Amino acid sequence: MYEVAAACAFHLAESQAYFDGNKRTGVEAALVFLEGCGVDASRLPEDQTYDLMIRIAAHEAGRSDFADYLRSELGREKTPDWREPLEDEEALRQAEQRRQEQQERSNEGPVKGEGGRET
Repeated sequence: MYEVAAACAFHLAESQAYFDGNKRTGVEAALVFLEGCGVDASRLPEDQTYDLMIRIAAHEAGRSDFADYLRSELGREKTPDWREPLEDEEALRQAEQRRQEQQERSNEGPVKGEGGRET
């Protein structure tokens, strides 16, 4: 996640697509992306971010430097453990299991004994 955000900032700043504001646009794109991923990007220090973007523009720092910076300032991303279902997935799994159990009970009907008589 931080690598993707850093790539946005790095390439927008480096491409010089605009007459002015390329570094600001790059940082803003990265922050909007991180916010969309649930990261509180408002904690990012402006002065340090500015200094790093100046270094990137001068080719003194790279994309991985910016990713490391974002990760260190905003916290490590939680890598999902695919062996453990997320809460919503667990709730869906439990609901499906209850539905199947109810369907099995309704399909059983009365139990028949020998000779086809109900017991």
